[in-house]
Amino acid sequence: MRIVSKHRDASQSHLSATAKVMRNIICEFGPAEFFDSFIVRPFFMYLMQRLTGSLAVGIFAGKICADATFYAITIFFY
Repeated sequence: MRIVSKHRDASQSHLSATAKVMRNIICEFGPAEFFDSFIVRPFFMYLMQRLTGSLAVGIFAGKICADATFYAITIFFY
């Protein structure tokens, strides 16, 4: 019986640890992902295409700017 109870306790502690990790991931990356998906990335993709006058160069430059902004927000929330 002791083996079963130890296994059950270990299973519950793994579930608790997994829940804490998921909470931390959402807190760290959630705001950055929201802003990146709906505001920052579309803005930079559009802006860089307009500034460069080239679709390919604008998309590449917009992606670089959006990625830098995403990581800056993520570092702030870390």
